[in-house]
Amino acid sequence: MAFCIATAIFAQDRKVALFDPIGSVPQSTKEIVREEISSVVVNTKGYVVLERTLIDKVLEENKFQEGGLVDDNEISDLGRMMGANYVLVSSLTTMENDSYYLSFKMIDVKTARIEKQKTARCEIKDLIDVVEKTVNEMFGTPITNSTSKTAGDKTESALSKLPTEDKCAILHIYRTVGSNHNPLALFIDDINICTINAKNIHTIKVREGDIVLFAKITTSLGTEMGLPITQLFINDIKCGQEYYIRCEVPVNLVKGANLRVVDMNDVKIKKEFEILKRVNK
Repeated sequence: MAFCIATAIFAQDRKVALFDPIGSVPQSTKEIVREEISSVVVNTKGYVVLERTLIDKVLEENKFQEGGLVDDNEISDLGRMMGANYVLVSSLTTMENDSYYLSFKMIDVKTARIEKQKTARCEIKDLIDVVEKTVNEMFGTPITNSTSKTAGDKTESALSKLPTEDKCAILHIYRTVGSNHNPLALFIDDINICTINAKNIHTIKVREGDIVLFAKITTSLGTEMGLPITQLFINDIKCGQEYYIRCEVPVNLVKGANLRVVDMNDVKIKKEFEILKRVNK
């Protein structure tokens, strides 16, 4: 069984500044879609995604908000300030019958010309799969069953990993005391499964298979902070087993939360968890 925190290895090639999607959808949905787009781009040969902190710094210095960028010339000017070759912008529009209209375009910062563009429509439950498929197609990357899920032939989505029946695995998610008390919101797809504070424990049921947990630090008022999203991949979950996930929020929030699966056979970890259990009774 393998557990890992998602990381990205960047090649020094054409640099892409990836902005948050615009549209009247929850910020958590925008963040997850942005991460899905980023995953496709960084795994496309010849491209690298600029760090989020650099993008935010340039936007802040120039008094711009990503949601207000509508002019391609304005977008390309900002891209040049970031040292990018291209800027990738996207939008999500909520339509009738619980569906989204998606638009993606990549702008050449030298010419302000749209280099690539793609649109799609999907049901909410298929959003992640369709984003991955559409962006891959935009970059000319073939989609195969062995590497990606498609709308017509896909494995069970993470949305269905929140079962109601008894046959399931148990995730015990807990958070250490630490020196930072900002709430930590956890998601599967764009579903907020829980918000965990210091010294809290949450237990959820999931079906067997692979899942991805997304963690987002928020303020004490529950508002978004524009900080990095942490992803934790948990592979090959088995029904009837229990898993323990330890969460930490560092003093430097820019680093994002730290999530890891821990072994209860470790005496120190077991003692830490038992103390929290007594606190939460």
